[in-house]
Amino acid sequence: MADSPKTGLIMSKINKVYSITKKVLQTFVYLLSKLVPSKEGYWAFGSRKRSAFIDNSKYMFLDTSNRDSFSDITPIWFTDSEQVAEELRDHGFKAYTSQSIRAKYYLLRSESVFLSYSFNDVNWWLCGSAKFIQLWHGVSFKKKGKLTTGGKQNKYYKKIKKIFGLRRYDKLAITSSDLVDLHSAAFEVPKSDVWVTGYPRHDIFFRDIPGHEIGTDSSWHRKLEQLRKNNTVLMYLPTWRDTGRDPITDGILDFTEVQEQL
Repeated sequence: MADSPKTGLIMSKINKVYSITKKVLQTFVYLLSKLVPSKEGYWAFGSRKRSAFIDNSKYMFLDTSNRDSFSDITPIWFTDSEQVAEELRDHGFKAYTSQSIRAKYYLLRSESVFLSYSFNDVNWWLCGSAKFIQLWHGVSFKKKGKLTTGGKQNKYYKKIKKIFGLRRYDKLAITSSDLVDLHSAAFEVPKSDVWVTGYPRHDIFFRDIPGHEIGTDSSWHRKLEQLRKNNTVLMYLPTWRDTGRDPITDGILDFTEVQEQL
């Protein structure tokens, strides 16, 4: 037990070296991938570290796949989950696991990449010739992105990023003009490239989107439909929190004030 703190320190250093080495290698591959020309109409989609078929990327992918006006576009979903890829292919959509040869080929040739969380939603280091479109995953007013982590970034590293054209978001979608300044600063995207479009996943409230049930728990859909027949259904859906707790436990919601407002 006496050696455990020392062992922990060694492992921490090893992990740090591994992380730095990985980023250097990925950046090198990314720069090489810029030599591969993109193919017009190849659109890549991914979400939450390539683990699930969810969020704005999901609905943008479905919309692009289903609309006749996008007939010249080839939308492709990339994931680390064979189950997700198989389910999408079973429904007639184009999807590949990240490590497959086809995935690497299409990523190298992609014209545009649509994300909901971060560059890690796809194997970004293969997309040197692509434009990155950040759809994001929620409306918020808090500091995020570079406003919380990028302020400490070395000025020389920033110059290197600019000179070599390292990964960056080319476009950003948001829900309101009131959020342009915040998101432009947070994601280092010029205000002219911050699009007030609304979120693709909100479209489900206004029209049917074929394939929306993919990646969901169908049993809950059936249960809610049954409840709606004779009941008014209310749902409380708090955001995920870093503490692992919730707004009620953390005392953020003042129920006395809520009661007065109601």
